[in-house]
Amino acid sequence: MKILIVKRDKIGDMLLTTPALRVLRAALNETSPGSEIHLLASGYNAWVVAENNDVDHLWTYQRVRTGRRVDFRAAWGQLKLFFALRREGFDVAIAAGGNESPRALKRALAVGAKRTIGYTNESIWRRRLTDSMLVPVAGHETLRIANQLTPLGVELPLPLPPPVFESCARSREFAIAFMNHHQLEAGKFAVIGTGARFPEKQPSASQILTWAEHLFNCYHLKTVLVWTPGGTDSPLYRGDDQLATEVMRSKPDYLIALTPASKDVRKIIAVIAQAKTSIFPDSGLMHFAAATPGGVIGLFASTWAEPDQWAPVGERARAIVNRLALAEWPDHIVIDAIGAQLNTSNVLDG
Repeated sequence: MKILIVKRDKIGDMLLTTPALRVLRAALNETSPGSEIHLLASGYNAWVVAENNDVDHLWTYQRVRTGRRVDFRAAWGQLKLFFALRREGFDVAIAAGGNESPRALKRALAVGAKRTIGYTNESIWRRRLTDSMLVPVAGHETLRIANQLTPLGVELPLPLPPPVFESCARSREFAIAFMNHHQLEAGKFAVIGTGARFPEKQPSASQILTWAEHLFNCYHLKTVLVWTPGGTDSPLYRGDDQLATEVMRSKPDYLIALTPASKDVRKIIAVIAQAKTSIFPDSGLMHFAAATPGGVIGLFASTWAEPDQWAPVGERARAIVNRLALAEWPDHIVIDAIGAQLNTSNVLDG
């Protein structure tokens, strides 16, 4: 059997697909040895599974449109790619994701597989899919994606395997060099991230400084600050340069900037993997931090995302939920979670 997983979303969404890949591989090893798992992803998120042993072949395409710019070479490349995918003769194509994605459904249908699986509530798609499934009204994203395997007769183990990510050698080398340069030891520092697409989900400079001071005074942990490069008016993705500049202006000895000069998020993740623990707003990096030994405190502010679907997953992953904008949270909410994080993990309501 030859199965194609179509995953077009951002890096955190791709990471949350890895439990389903693990379940599918285990099921195929038992029922259909020799079966192949292919994965179609954009050039933006494909690297997340580049080292994943559950994927036999990784197909990538480049974005045709970035902002207002149209890349005609990428459009031609996509056309050639889908002709190649049709020649593969897939038995199954799955538009993987916990919600309906018309773009993913279009790509899954375009490969001409014998069976196409996807979530939709729309009759126009239900007529075209061989295995249409209603969009779930509840459940974590990892479970929603894994549930798309059930039309193939796959029984889901509960709990699901955790999300997994393996940093490449170059990223690990960067992390070691960064730590050596700043005299950091694995497990002897924390990471605080600012990246958030919406201002309601972002901490203030004073909050970051308070958390970092608490980590140093109470737990002897220096803090590495991570942020998204660019300005708040960036047309593609809201950047945090202004906030990072404000935080680092005070220059405390226990706060270190992980300057995103290379804009290579893979190197940042390799550093996060060495931390004692991390603090991130709801974001892709939050999910990667959850997959590391140190785990993460995920901050869910305002009403932008439902933690029941998007909470971080891992042995040392916890989510704090508060309907206030993050910058309005009292300091004790995160400080209390930091203390609890060093001992156990659960979900806290602020």
